[in-house]
Amino acid sequence: MDKKKQPGISFDSIILAKEKFWRNPSLPKELNINLDFKVKRSIENEKGIIELDTFLSLQDSEKVKHVKLELKYVGLFSIIESEKNMELEHFLENNAPALLVPYIREQISSITSKAGILPVILPPLNILAIIKEKEKK
Repeated sequence: MDKKKQPGISFDSIILAKEKFWRNPSLPKELNINLDFKVKRSIENEKGIIELDTFLSLQDSEKVKHVKLELKYVGLFSIIESEKNMELEHFLENNAPALLVPYIREQISSITSKAGILPVILPPLNILAIIKEKEKK
């Protein structure tokens, strides 16, 4: 792999495959964000697939959930043969999750805003570090 070149991978599509939302009609003023992720990677017919499940809840100080949001985004990737510089498996593990985060961030902000609460705007995340830590456990 030549680190001076682009990976030679095409981001073919992103799909919002699942969205599940619930909120308590009455909310306390102070809510804490709880965020979790689950990732699944596969290669089928020379196409890379990454599924990133996101679980967000807003909890009060006693850990009672008042808002729950579950999202599943699926990213589809393929190798550009004439520009290939990285293995698809390596790309799915190390690059693809970060490409899905802006879509997740926007969806969370949009849904929470439409739900009549202050929009939840996720801070910058090192999604790769979060996923690697979960995989260690």
